[in-house]
Amino acid sequence: KQRKRPQNYDFRCWFLHRPKEKLYHRIEKRCEKMIHEGLVEEVKYLLGEGIEQNPSAAQAIGYRQTIDYLKSPQSKEDFNHYLSTFKQASRNYAKRQLTWFRKEMNYKWLDLDLHDHEVVLDIIKQDFEIGL
Repeated sequence: KQRKRPQNYDFRCWFLHRPKEKLYHRIEKRCEKMIHEGLVEEVKYLLGEGIEQNPSAAQAIGYRQTIDYLKSPQSKEDFNHYLSTFKQASRNYAKRQLTWFRKEMNYKWLDLDLHDHEVVLDIIKQDFEIGL
């Protein structure tokens, strides 16, 4: 409370994105990787530790779907449904984020499919230097 806030704080925002189709593909691969790397085992452990007593954590994307799967008979159909709902929830969250960022006028959008990382860094550096 005693610190003074800067009056003329200079900030700039860039939103690094990919086309929706490619983004969704990457999201789906990440969901698969999370499961492959032990998400189910992690949630089993957390259930034993009482994760359901923390509704925010138990409802987090990935955890919610895994808890539902672990409470199912865990058939192949159950697993396919689990994977499908996990991917869909993750895509839906990304879509909400994109919608939010589109409304924010402070962001300059940079498509990572059009520019490699070095070019993106150069664009940001140039924008910063000329005051965009």
